[in-house]
Amino acid sequence: MQTTGPMRWALRVRARRWRPEWGRQVCVVYIWYIRYRMYQMYTTRQLSCCGALGECHGRVSWSSQAGPGRFGLRRWSSHYADRMRRYTRTGLSFDVRDSGPDNGIPVILLHGFPQTSTCWLKVEPLLHSAGIRTIAPDQRGYSPAARPLQRRRYATTELMDDVLALLDAVGHRSAHLVGHDWGGALAWALAGQHPDRFRSVTVLSTPHPAAMGKALRSGSQAAKSWYMGAFQLPLLPEAAVRNPRFEQTLIRSGLPQTFAQRDARRLRQPHAATGAVNWYRGIAYSRDTPAGRAKLPVTYVWGAQDAFLGRAAAEATADFIDANHRNEYRFVELDAGHWLPETNPDQVAQAVIGRVNEAEGTRRPHRTNPLHPNP
Repeated sequence: MQTTGPMRWALRVRARRWRPEWGRQVCVVYIWYIRYRMYQMYTTRQLSCCGALGECHGRVSWSSQAGPGRFGLRRWSSHYADRMRRYTRTGLSFDVRDSGPDNGIPVILLHGFPQTSTCWLKVEPLLHSAGIRTIAPDQRGYSPAARPLQRRRYATTELMDDVLALLDAVGHRSAHLVGHDWGGALAWALAGQHPDRFRSVTVLSTPHPAAMGKALRSGSQAAKSWYMGAFQLPLLPEAAVRNPRFEQTLIRSGLPQTFAQRDARRLRQPHAATGAVNWYRGIAYSRDTPAGRAKLPVTYVWGAQDAFLGRAAAEATADFIDANHRNEYRFVELDAGHWLPETNPDQVAQAVIGRVNEAEGTRRPHRTNPLHPNP
């Protein structure tokens, strides 16, 4: 009888002699299948215990700090039982990196353009070792599920409300605040408009908005900030930041290559470029919300080699601290460029820890193992 199609293929396979390497291949496939099923099981467990705001209310949670287990999976850690991975506000979902000791002093870390929360990767372990819990969100325009396209949705009031919603979702009435670049500008606004929700502020690179406006009217700051006007144009800014050459632009400005590659690659995701550029376009919708004088203890860290933010604005920032807190103001000048979290993590961490300790009024004991704090 003549056989065709699948039957002929089956008879041919059956007639072949079994080879030892086939057994090894089957075992490899089976192990990868088990690994995939374990991954599904753990992630399902994580999602099933999450509330509406992304907080995990079970005794254990999927913890990225616990370290890799067998088959490359993560171990469960009871030290991070209630850690947030995301929170929502007005239909937008924000990714969050919540790490450090459970009972640590809460510090919110706000990134700038074109970074995400990963810009704090070198700073966070240093803060954890000082007993600080870090909460670093991917802000509006950067979280994949929080990239509205309308310019007006990047007004300062919206950006401030995002941070206040994060603070509510974490469950703290107040926290310390750290911001770099645009995150620093937002920190100045919060220090002036919502001082009751924060204990102190540490700003990296970015001068007070009023000092920046004063410097733009005279001197060389307008030439340094030419791109802020260019970003008001439609479409062209998105094309520029999606261009592969933008990575080299970041590197030439002093951002280390590893971070430049990651940030440039992320801007090529859907709507990511528009979300990032819209922070600049939202300035037109923020004129009715001036930052006001900072009504909190403030440390301002500025790099003397900053290619974007000059000395005039940096030195004028002291004039925009509320009189009640002027004696607590600290200005730290570094021999560094603009990208302080990535290039000067030790000095950044030292400034943050000093400000936090001074505001708290007491020094907490140094922890040698921040991932497993003592009960």
